[in-house]
Amino acid sequence: MFKKYFFIFALIFTALLSSCSFAIPKTSAANLDYNYDLVYQSPYPNTLNPGETIPVTLKIKNTGTANWENTGDKVVRLGSGSQYGSLLQNRDYNSEFANSDWLSPNRPVTISNSEVMPGEETTFQFNIKAPTVPGTYKAYFTPVVDGVAWMKDLGIYWQITVKEKDSKVSSAAPIQNNQEQAINQSQTAKSTLETDTLVNNLAPSIVKIVCKTSTEFWSQGTGTLFHNSLHNPLLPEYYVTTNLHVVQSENNPDPECDIKLTPDYKNKGVYLNFESNGYKSYDGLDFVILEPKVISNLNGAGSLQDLVRYAKEDAEIAKKVPAKENIGEEILVLGYPENGDLSVSDGKILGYESYHDSNYIDTSALLHHGNSGGLAINSDGQILGIPTFLKANSVGMILDINYLENKIY
Repeated sequence: MFKKYFFIFALIFTALLSSCSFAIPKTSAANLDYNYDLVYQSPYPNTLNPGETIPVTLKIKNTGTANWENTGDKVVRLGSGSQYGSLLQNRDYNSEFANSDWLSPNRPVTISNSEVMPGEETTFQFNIKAPTVPGTYKAYFTPVVDGVAWMKDLGIYWQITVKEKDSKVSSAAPIQNNQEQAINQSQTAKSTLETDTLVNNLAPSIVKIVCKTSTEFWSQGTGTLFHNSLHNPLLPEYYVTTNLHVVQSENNPDPECDIKLTPDYKNKGVYLNFESNGYKSYDGLDFVILEPKVISNLNGAGSLQDLVRYAKEDAEIAKKVPAKENIGEEILVLGYPENGDLSVSDGKILGYESYHDSNYIDTSALLHHGNSGGLAINSDGQILGIPTFLKANSVGMILDINYLENKIY
C-alpha cells in the first residue's frame, strides 16, 4: 500500500515539475576557483518598442583555476541579478528582459564553448526583450557555476529605454512636451557648463607633441603634463605621458620632439614651448614618458615656473574610478587632432578588452589622428586612460589607466 501511494505521489510531483518554468538552483557565494575578467560587453541598445527583442554579447576570460563547462553538473551560465541592482534585482530574480529563448527567466544562456580552460575566453550571446511598460531599465547579470558558486559581482548590466507606443496626442500633450523640452535644455546647458569648466581646468596640462621622424617628416600627437607628486624615484619631477607610436617611428627610434603647452586653449595658436629630454619606454606597452626640457634663448619658450603652474598632480591618478563597472558611463577625450587646436569629443564607455597584451576601454567617443597620447576622463574629471587608436566600426581604444598604474606607478 505504501509503495502504491508513493508511486502516485511521484507521478503528481513529476507533473507539477513539468508544468513549471525551467528553474536552476540558487548557489553559494563567490569562489575564487571560478574567477573571470570582463573582456567585452556589447553597447546598450537604442530606444526600443515595448516587447521588441535585440541580441547582446558578453565576453569573459577565465582567470580562475578551474575549467568551465557547458554540460554536466558544473555548468557555467549567465545568471540574473547583482548586488548593484535594486532590492528586486537580487541574484536569481526573474529578469524583466527575459525572452522566450532563455533557459529560464533567471538564466539567459550557457557559455558558448564546450570547455574553457584558465586563460581562455568565452562568449555569452542571447536576446533581451524590452518590457511592455515604457521607461528606462537596467537589467543586471552575474556569471554563475550552477550548483557550485556565483562568480564575482561586477554589476554588469544593459540599460534600455522603452518608448511609448504610437498613439494620438491629447491637447494637453504639447504643454507637457514644452515643459520637458525646457527641462532638457536646462540640463543640457548645465552639462555644457560643467564640461567647459573641466576643459578649462585641464587644458594647460594637455600638450601638443611634434616629433621629427625623418629629415622631411614630422608626426603630431598629444600628451598630458604631470608633476611627480607621488615622489616616484624612477620618474622626473615633471613628465609627459603619451603613446610610444607618437614619438617613435621605424626610421627614427630616437626622434627630436617639441612639447607645446597652451595656457588658454581658447587663445588658439599661443603656446609655451619645451623640448623633450629623451623618453622612457616600457616593454610591450604603447606608452612612454617624456621629460620636458626648458629651452633658452627662444621666443615663446616656457619656463620651469610654467611647468610648476600647469602640471597635473599624478596623485590624482590614484583617484581613478574602478574599471569594468562603468559601461555606459559618459567619457570625454581631450587631444590635438593633427594640424588642429585642442578638441574635446564625448561618448560612452562601450566595454573593456585585452589587445596585444594590454587592457583597453572601448568608447564611442570620436578619435582623430593626433589624439593619440591624450587624456580620457569621465564627467567628474577622473582619469580613465590614454586615447591610443581607432579600430573598426569607429570604436576608440583607450589604454586603461588602472592597467598602466600597476605597470608604471
